Amino acid sequence: MSETIKLEIIDGVGKITLHRPKVFNSFNQEMSMAAQEALDQCANDKSVRAIYLTGNGKAFCAGQDLAEAIDPNGPDIKRIVDEHYNPLIKKTSHDRKTNRLCGKWCGSRRWGQCSFGR
Repeated sequence: MSETIKLEIIDGVGKITLHRPKVFNSFNQEMSMAAQEALDQCANDKSVRAIYLTGNGKAFCAGQDLAEAIDPNGPDIKRIVDEHYNPLIKKTSHDRKTNRLCGKWCGSRRWGQCSFGR
């Protein structure tokens, strides 16, 4: 798995950590694909009952890495949405484990629980 995502299984919880703290955990293609892989691993692991999503450093996630989005040699915005974001949304809204997805509220130090789908 990529260095941009850390996955740990702790007492039945899949802890997924966004790990690009120097750019406030902004998503790029590598990170998106690694996040999809981590979600798939959690979905296929019978010991995982819930998923905990957090970010390393000061920020949970700053959104899309704009350096990648404006790079003339990088993927265009349609490809970024179709290949990076849409699959993540589908994975978090169609899996019963990710309906118990917990994480850090974006932009604050509070912890919360997010409900996706159903």
